[in-house]
Amino acid sequence: MNETLCRLYIETKQYVQAREVIEQAIETLERTDGEGFLADPLRSAGIVAARQERFADAKKNFAAAFKLAERCGDKEGAGLALLMMFEEANQFLMIQRRIK
Repeated sequence: MNETLCRLYIETKQYVQAREVIEQAIETLERTDGEGFLADPLRSAGIVAARQERFADAKKNFAAAFKLAERCGDKEGAGLALLMMFEEANQFLMIQRRIK
């Protein structure tokens, strides 16, 4: 549920709320040993961080999602984390080009 709410906040550009919701989801999964479900919220956290121009945090979240998915044998999820990281970096570069 928190993941879905986070995605809604991302789509409506409410990044502060998205960050709060996804951080709660990550904390809950970490406390309950929900490691198998943690890659999705980590990818969402990466998107939120990138949109807030917190690129070090975004990279950290995408990398954690990649490693976790890979460790759990989820090759598709691991690849998705890398793809999302590159898409967010590309979006930022396109915005920067428009500004100049």
